Amino acid sequence: MGAALAAMKKRPQGFPRYRHKSSNLSAALNKYLQENGPRPTKQHTVYSLRHGFKDRLIAAEAPDSPIDSLMGHKTYKPKYGKGPSLELKLKYLQRIAFKAPASL
Repeated sequence: MGAALAAMKKRPQGFPRYRHKSSNLSAALNKYLQENGPRPTKQHTVYSLRHGFKDRLIAAEAPDSPIDSLMGHKTYKPKYGKGPSLELKLKYLQRIAFKAPASL
């Protein structure tokens, strides 16, 4: 959805070079950000995006279970049921989605 969907429509195969290599992706993205200057401070990194994502979900009043699921967090609570449905996850993602820029 949003900008992510627009980007993946341009690259339907994704980015195989970084598949299962998240640390390589983080390093490449952080290097790009450092060289091109869009970071507000040096403390802002690609990992900061995860914090912003969670903060936006909290602001959208998403319950903990969908947040944990969307963040990929493992919980050590007893697992009951199937967890949040795709429809429920979509509901909260739509609340926080960024519109894709026309340039995508």
